[in-house]
Amino acid sequence: MYYILNKTNQIIGADESFLKLYGVNNIDDLYLKVINEKINLTPIEDKKIRVNNQAFHIEEVSISTLLGDIHLISLSEAVKDTQEKESISNIASLDLDDISEELEFEIEDVKEAKSKLPIEEP
Repeated sequence: MYYILNKTNQIIGADESFLKLYGVNNIDDLYLKVINEKINLTPIEDKKIRVNNQAFHIEEVSISTLLGDIHLISLSEAVKDTQEKESISNIASLDLDDISEELEFEIEDVKEAKSKLPIEEP
């Protein structure tokens, strides 16, 4: 997926998959969305950008043309945000034995407390 920026960082070109990402059929419709601020390319961190709530790796190539310098931006496979990665990492690092032991203690505590409750006969 690609788009092209001019020297003032305006989108001046895009491939079909980039257009589809914004639900438009041509560069004119894309430009109208840019003007109306319905398109937001939010930098997340170095070499990553958010487009329509999806994160992508970006590669940028500067191209010298007769009309001036332009930048070809390549968006690659969507990536998860750092926060999501940390959550997944935290879950992956949980020790299942520790969890099951903790739950076992809690279950035993509940059983013990329940056994101390006065039992009402129906």
